[in-house]
Amino acid sequence: MSRVQLALNVDDIDTAVAFYSQLLHAEPAKRRPGYANFALDDPALKLVLIENPGTGGSLNHLGIEVDSTEQVVDATRRFTAAGLPTDIEEGTTSETSRRGHLHRCPRRPSLLRQLSTAP
Repeated sequence: MSRVQLALNVDDIDTAVAFYSQLLHAEPAKRRPGYANFALDDPALKLVLIENPGTGGSLNHLGIEVDSTEQVVDATRRFTAAGLPTDIEEGTTSETSRRGHLHRCPRRPSLLRQLSTAP
């Protein structure tokens, strides 16, 4: 399943998880110190909460979660052919092992960053 990924900086992870659990009527799919994510099917959304005190409410990154590394490779080819700047990290591990992410970092909005996971 492909999902839009919205990653937010939050001041306090516990407060944010409590709020979004009520708002979304769901519990986090993954949780570790300073991090939580909600993987929703309807709407197709991965909401990621990253504890960064003092930056709460700001955007960490936007992305698209895809089902396979091959989809990331195909997107990389399309972006390169279109002349779009990309930053590729291969062989990384992530929360979605054997999947890929395409995301845009707000600090460098013209750069589309692609993460492909190791098979």
